[in-house]
Amino acid sequence: MDHPTGSAAAPERFASGGWSSPLSAKMIADGAAQLLELRAEGTTLYWLETLPAEGGRVTLRCSSPASNYATVSELTPAPSSVRTRVHEYGGGAYLPTAEGVFLIDDAIGEIRLAQPDGTLRTLTACAGAARFADLAWDSMRRRLIAVCERPGSGEPENLIVDFPIDETPVRADELRVLHAGHDFYAAPRLNADASRLAFVVWDHPLMPWDGSSLIVAERAADGALHNELVIAGGIDEAVQQPLWCSDGALMFLADATGFWNVWRHDASGVRCVLEDGADYAEAPWVLGGAHLAMPSADWCAALRRSDGQTELVLIDVHRGFATPMPISCAEIDALAVVPGAIACLTRPADAPPRVLLHHLSSGDTRVLACAGA
Repeated sequence: MDHPTGSAAAPERFASGGWSSPLSAKMIADGAAQLLELRAEGTTLYWLETLPAEGGRVTLRCSSPASNYATVSELTPAPSSVRTRVHEYGGGAYLPTAEGVFLIDDAIGEIRLAQPDGTLRTLTACAGAARFADLAWDSMRRRLIAVCERPGSGEPENLIVDFPIDETPVRADELRVLHAGHDFYAAPRLNADASRLAFVVWDHPLMPWDGSSLIVAERAADGALHNELVIAGGIDEAVQQPLWCSDGALMFLADATGFWNVWRHDASGVRCVLEDGADYAEAPWVLGGAHLAMPSADWCAALRRSDGQTELVLIDVHRGFATPMPISCAEIDALAVVPGAIACLTRPADAPPRVLLHHLSSGDTRVLACAGA
């Protein structure tokens, strides 16, 4: 099109991809810090933050009521990087406990314990021989449980293993196999008295959102598994994120209704807590998902996804109705509970990812941390 007299000159033409840009790849990457894997232990909240300016290192942060959640501390300074590579997609990279924070340090390929005195103690000597994720701590037997991936002649072998927390790091040949025989494992979760272990399994050619099974096994005095029972799932139904309640019931997410809905297993059997035409989880690409949390034995905090939005809801697990909370966002990634409050990771469309804390009694919501801040 010709330009009228006095108008700007015609734009200069370049081949596709041949022009210079004021935005570099580094500028884009440096602005892409993420917050991941929100967890709670007692009154302290923990999460991971990716650090693009440090080569993509992932660090563990925490905040507690000692500072009224106003101060954020880093528990894993460089060169430590808290991430997993199990199933290649990773996830489930750490577990806070009263003992300290168990974590997978990708910088050395080992499980470590971030102790209350600030030191990092290495617990395994398995780099190259085993990879770990999705941890569970048996404080009574002082054994750490993990999803383990070992290299094989063909594809890697997946297992659930455990090992004692001793002074000497554990070698790969010293790991005890608790369960084997399935192609993939996820989410080993102990009940309150460590007498039962719940976990998820699936096999080729299924993906974990196509068909998977939730198994509960009893534990012997030494922690070995026996009397296992398939609670839910199968080749045409998928399950994820088992979560034990204080009353001994087991909550989980399943897609038997055609949507990822909240289910419960207790002495009366297995039932859908709230049948809803909305999803309460995402497809489980990674380990360590946390879309459910239990503020009490009677109420379940959950993330309801519908029409491109995610909202925080409280579900009465006995009467099966949901109460919306005043937190809604395009993406909410994880939940954690501290006394009197629910924390969540949000990804607003117009702001960096952040940690929010919602107080149940007052209804107040505050921002605890922002990615890159």
